[in-house]
Amino acid sequence: DACLDAVEVRAVHEVAGAMKEAPFSAGESASIEVGQVLTTGSRSRVFEAFGRHRLTLEPESQLHVLAWSPLDMSVHLSQGALGAEIAKAHEGERIHIETESADVQVLGTQFRVSVDESGATDLKVSEGVVQLTPRGQGVGEATQVEAGSSHRVEIRVLEVVAPDKVKVKKAKRRR
Repeated sequence: DACLDAVEVRAVHEVAGAMKEAPFSAGESASIEVGQVLTTGSRSRVFEAFGRHRLTLEPESQLHVLAWSPLDMSVHLSQGALGAEIAKAHEGERIHIETESADVQVLGTQFRVSVDESGATDLKVSEGVVQLTPRGQGVGEATQVEAGSSHRVEIRVLEVVAPDKVKVKKAKRRR
């Protein structure tokens, strides 16, 4: 099963460049793979990736693995919050976290990104710099969020009311 219960997870170990989780039981560890959905219940899950990065999937969260290699680590946070301690990116390395309303491009830092019930994204940077780009057509430019700062991106919908007028309104969360 691609969804693992957070209660089973004790530690994370790197094995041959992949992220591994060690359950409480002495059973086999399972590699994190592209397409996998990681979820938490009432407890957080901590992952160490490729010997360089630490991700904390907070309680009541859901994360979809889009790409998983030392040069391309890309995930979609659909619910809850993800804390990250990311080593300074090497040339050609891409670390990317997306939500319904924003793309977060990591440049080497510590931060927390969360998504609420409306689909809005909140980013709080503890150390370093993170690039945040609203998702969707015509919603804005990338923003560099520095240590000690936070930024919020809400889902917006463009509504054409007449050929020469456009209204922007908050969107309702899609389920």
